[in-house]
Amino acid sequence: MTLKAGLCKGFAGNPNFRFARVRADQVPGNFSARTGRLLVTGLGNTLFSDDGAGIRVARMVKSRLKDPRVEVRELSRGGLDLVEAAAGYPAVLIIDAVKAAGCRPGALYRLSIPVGSKEAGSLVPPAGVHGMDLASALNLFQALGLPYPRHLEIYGIGVKDPETIGERCTPVVEAALEGIAARLARRVKTLIQMLEDWRVCGN
Repeated sequence: MTLKAGLCKGFAGNPNFRFARVRADQVPGNFSARTGRLLVTGLGNTLFSDDGAGIRVARMVKSRLKDPRVEVRELSRGGLDLVEAAAGYPAVLIIDAVKAAGCRPGALYRLSIPVGSKEAGSLVPPAGVHGMDLASALNLFQALGLPYPRHLEIYGIGVKDPETIGERCTPVVEAALEGIAARLARRVKTLIQMLEDWRVCGN
């Protein structure tokens, strides 16, 4: 599931969606175990060359950190699967492959979600039943009454070939994965400190 630009404007133009803090007393049922933890989600399919870049980097981040406060999940689809995986976590970091104009293979991009803006400033996956666009998936948090992340970051890895069957990425992307994993591992450490600061301050 490779991110593609300009396929949906729904999230950016939806005035009903807002990020909100998630306190322990707001998290219902089995989501309580997720409070105070950070979710790293790798999206894609490792059987299709560069499409597996997000999952492979998520695995590398996990092996670098070995921190019990960091949960790493692998998803082949976004949409409802992503909602279920992210519900209850105060902070979520998503990693996916991205193929769009101006995105260089092997480069790392941080994707923005311009809440309240009517411009298509975010990169979102294509629509489908379970693999619906990210905008609609995030709106499901409110529709289903689920606690959505207080902090969300989305990273795209520029790819060259996300469609050819193969368990290895193309050479240019393969060569960049370790470096990208190192950068995102450092970012995860920063986010963990942010969660700890929230806990200490009672936020």
